[in-house]
Amino acid sequence: MDTKAVLAKPRKRSRKLRGVQFPGITADAVTLQVDRVHLFRVLKGERKSASLMARYEALQLQKKGGAQ
Repeated sequence: MDTKAVLAKPRKRSRKLRGVQFPGITADAVTLQVDRVHLFRVLKGERKSASLMARYEALQLQKKGGAQ
């Protein structure tokens, strides 16, 4: 048995920090009355929901003051 392999310390891996992809997604999900994970997956393209995308885009326009 190789004693070096047994006694070797495990390597620490640093976590890669990622930026926020969709700022305010939690509040947007509450406003749209959907689960945050569902909204995230729709925005990433993992799920399809034309109605949710339309409502989300309208909400973003309303936030920016573009629609009245």
